[in-house]
Amino acid sequence: MKQLTTLALLLLLVFHVQAQTEKGDWLVGGELGFRTVESNSNFNFSPSAGWFILNNFALGANLGIDLSKTGDTKFRSWGLGPFMRFYFPGETFRPFVRASWEGLRRRTETSGVSSTVKGNSYFLGLGLAIFINENVALEPVAGYISTNLKDREREGGFALRMGFQVYLNNQQMQVLKLNKN
Repeated sequence: MKQLTTLALLLLLVFHVQAQTEKGDWLVGGELGFRTVESNSNFNFSPSAGWFILNNFALGANLGIDLSKTGDTKFRSWGLGPFMRFYFPGETFRPFVRASWEGLRRRTETSGVSSTVKGNSYFLGLGLAIFINENVALEPVAGYISTNLKDREREGGFALRMGFQVYLNNQQMQVLKLNKN
């Protein structure tokens, strides 16, 4: 019952409080992506959470999950790492710069034989937060992604992602904290 009350209060606040990118505010959401790297195409999902350490500047963490298949080879990757966002002024539309890094682990399976390799990936891109209400935004992001796996050639290319974020200000976070106790 407590979780239901928290959810109801949060939803009420989401529709009645102005969106914020001020120091102390939070963002929670994620991105769906499609990318092309040379001859490979795949989809990925990356949930994330961040905190505005300064007005219009957020730091956070994301978990990247990537599944793809090329011919009879399957790839499953996951990564964890930090991100940063810097927002430019705006009301309904807020352009931003996004940079992230992830430590990766990729499992490859071909004809029943599998192997796991470690590496890292970084992304640098531009996005646009399109607010559909005061606290919720759809966020197309385009940029460059580079992946470096141990004993493999570095891969890099254009990435196009679609994000969904909920922006929570200090008042909304206090409601969540009070309902936890």
